[in-house]
Amino acid sequence: SLLNDLEPEMQQAALKYLPRFGTDTIGTQLTSYLLSSSWTTRESARECLKMMAGPQTIAKLIELFDSPEIDWDVQKNILSILGSVPENPMSTSLLIQSLEHENEFIRKHAVESLAKVGGEDISDALVSMTEDVSELVRTTAIEALGEYASRYLTKLLAAFPEQEDIVRKKKNRVFNQLLRTQINILDKGTREEKLKAIQALGMIATPLAVETLLNIWQMVDEEDDTLQGAILQSLSETQQPKA
Repeated sequence: SLLNDLEPEMQQAALKYLPRFGTDTIGTQLTSYLLSSSWTTRESARECLKMMAGPQTIAKLIELFDSPEIDWDVQKNILSILGSVPENPMSTSLLIQSLEHENEFIRKHAVESLAKVGGEDISDALVSMTEDVSELVRTTAIEALGEYASRYLTKLLAAFPEQEDIVRKKKNRVFNQLLRTQINILDKGTREEKLKAIQALGMIATPLAVETLLNIWQMVDEEDDTLQGAILQSLSETQQPKA
């Protein structure tokens, strides 16, 4: 590859422009730069591949992910790239498998990427991660559920722009599940988990989510500015136009 002959700084500059001209075949070759000794080259390759990850590149990334000689930082970047691929069965399968990885940072990034991918069938997987042994993963999952709800609604509206009944039924099924999860966290979670749950309720933004936030407000210590501020912010989010 021509990039191999360049200094790291030139490699990074070239990687920024490749998505304008790149193909899936070029993408498969660029996966090797995720292994670069230069941290910035790795980061540039990751961002480049997010914009040109076709079927061949995805297959190559999955093969690389399972390679025994790569470190978790490379795996993290691969998960980040796959999170930019909308609902691809191969990438979604790897993301779900990675939820059981022994490294909590890999599980964390798998949760984040899975929430970005979206799709109706992944809510159960995200909900299950709110009970992970790692608080880092649990708080990430709680926050990701709010993002997932927002993205899922946007996709529903795009897929069924004039079919309100379909949107309402699909939305209610997923959102009610997410809402029950957040309410359970508010009852049993740590302080950090409760903060994330409050933020997620603002993104879910159903009438029951608003009612829950108002009920929490009544129970919060008057001197707890942090929780009160989080509730007010989430209530303001629920006032944004949503279906």
